[in-house]
Amino acid sequence: MAAMKHARLLCVLALVGCAGSESTSSVTSGGTLGISVGGDPDVLIPSLASLIQASQITDMIYDRLADIGDSLNIVNDLGFTPHLADRWTWGADSLSIAFHIDTRAKWHDGQPVHSNDVRFTFQSITDSTLGSPVAALITNIDSVSTPDSATAVFWFHQRTPQEF
Repeated sequence: MAAMKHARLLCVLALVGCAGSESTSSVTSGGTLGISVGGDPDVLIPSLASLIQASQITDMIYDRLADIGDSLNIVNDLGFTPHLADRWTWGADSLSIAFHIDTRAKWHDGQPVHSNDVRFTFQSITDSTLGSPVAALITNIDSVSTPDSATAVFWFHQRTPQEF
């Protein structure tokens, strides 16, 4: 019984020792976060990344047009939230979707993101000479057109539940 009291006292003292003396108002934000992974990324170009380490890093560097929301629903577009695109519009026949690029979107050098950048990404994935490991995932997309600098239209071969 005495050993149990000593163990409890030791746990309480350890927890008290972990408490910081700083108030929350003196805590600063920002800085650098280091993440340890089990290996090096192969390449930091999203369309060419084949290792999980590269995908984890490129997901933090590059924005998607939209991302899966908290519901994790990937059937139609109801479960997605806007990111690089601020909105999207389906074609009347459901064989195209126009993504409207958020005008506030900028590259690291301050240049605006344009629809041609989106089309370039699609073309780099589908270019057989580059051999993108994700090319097989987007075979239902026929092409991407850019009617203006803020709109990228994806054209599909056929309608599917996970077309978005």
